[in-house]
Amino acid sequence: MANHQLRVDWPACQARGLCFELLPEVIELDDWGYPVVGSEITPELLAAARAAVRGCPRMALRLRPK
Repeated sequence: MANHQLRVDWPACQARGLCFELLPEVIELDDWGYPVVGSEITPELLAAARAAVRGCPRMALRLRPK
């Protein structure tokens, strides 16, 4: 299974931080609370990444195959 990338739709994001709570292994928050994606999504983290995408209240996350 290939790795995936998590992308942020910046105009849609309102820095609520739920993605960080759901996927702290990959996402950090900057000083203003916006997500910073640190690495690729490995197969082991794919289920958690999908949950973060589904959980985003602004639908600002996208998961794409690399």
